[in-house]
Amino acid sequence: MHIVNQQQRIERIAQTGYEFNPSDAISEGWTLFRKNPGPFVIYAFIVVAISLGGSMIPIVGSIAVGVIGPVLTAGWYLGARKLDITNQLETGDFFKSFDFFVPLFLGGIVGGLLTLLGTILLILPGIWIAVGIVFVYQLIVFAGIDFWEAIKLSIKVITKQWWSFFGFVILIFLINLLGVIALGVGLLISIPVSYLAIYCAYKKVIGFEEGSEMKISDHLVDDRI
Repeated sequence: MHIVNQQQRIERIAQTGYEFNPSDAISEGWTLFRKNPGPFVIYAFIVVAISLGGSMIPIVGSIAVGVIGPVLTAGWYLGARKLDITNQLETGDFFKSFDFFVPLFLGGIVGGLLTLLGTILLILPGIWIAVGIVFVYQLIVFAGIDFWEAIKLSIKVITKQWWSFFGFVILIFLINLLGVIALGVGLLISIPVSYLAIYCAYKKVIGFEEGSEMKISDHLVDDRI
């Protein structure tokens, strides 16, 4: 029933619309990062190391990175939520995304295939889908929605403000381009800020259902806190 209520609430958001300012999300993401940058930088280093290491192993490495990529991505959002709720964060909190391995993996594979298919079909549909599925992983880990419904709901919601989100994605790309220009080291900051900005966008647009906050907190917060 809880998941059904979540879906109905998000469907209403898609129908009624909302306001979204890309620069506000990026600013809020930066503010959240500054609260406790250490774990985010460490996690960024781990993720980059895994990606680079996988790329050096022909075929098998690329497949392995593709399999765990969605889970590692979702880790950013769980880390952001933990810090947002408790003002505390440890590196291990990011890896709690592995609790959602199967739906995240399926969401990543299906979302990627849809984007690829759309790109083959004159490119523009692929761009539309790529922007539209930005919220998929967060819908899976925060709203408890299965991967296919998460894909459909993400596209429905973002379509309402697609051009704003397109601009948002471009800004994120530019931020990471600056990270590359800064001898690559800047990526250890630009990558976390990018994902925190996406988290803040989700929080602003979709938010968290009243009454579900305790459930999310219980999942993220270690008993020692």
